[in-house]
Amino acid sequence: MVNDGTLQLPAHIQVLQFYYDWRLNPWNTEDPGWLVKTYPAIDPEKQVRLDKPAVLPRAKYCEIKFAPQQTLPDWQSLSDFQYDAQKLSCVLNEEEPWEPYETVTKAMEAEPQYQSQLGGYAKWLQGFDPPENDNMELLFQLDSEVNADIAFGDQGVIYVFYDPTQPGEYALRLQCL
Repeated sequence: MVNDGTLQLPAHIQVLQFYYDWRLNPWNTEDPGWLVKTYPAIDPEKQVRLDKPAVLPRAKYCEIKFAPQQTLPDWQSLSDFQYDAQKLSCVLNEEEPWEPYETVTKAMEAEPQYQSQLGGYAKWLQGFDPPENDNMELLFQLDSEVNADIAFGDQGVIYVFYDPTQPGEYALRLQCL
């Protein structure tokens, strides 16, 4: 994917590549079999077209289109980002304090809750599970895609984080239904 200025990628990333080994099926940062590569610029003189190796099966084409969308943290992780907002929801509805917040969140979102996205707040499938490094921000989340025969675990979502203070520092999480 190429950052032409319309994507919500950090300014220092012009090209982003993500590799995932389906045989190893990594779930966490510590697991082997995944790699993120970023490049600050594209140099047309260094581009080389490689032929696809004959041993690889042909993958289905599936285009992912990105559109700007505001995101908010989910209820489970809200207190980690904005404790006062969670406290206010508890005042508004003592019995079901998550209800006012989730109503506002759903009203903002035009797309389904789980989807591929660049940046913003992660939409956790199985609950808040950030990397141990507190500086990490969501780089992207990649949802399973039936039309492309891509399923992470059991229709899961891959979350990739980066540390803006440590170039090249990435973390991975996988959550499934």
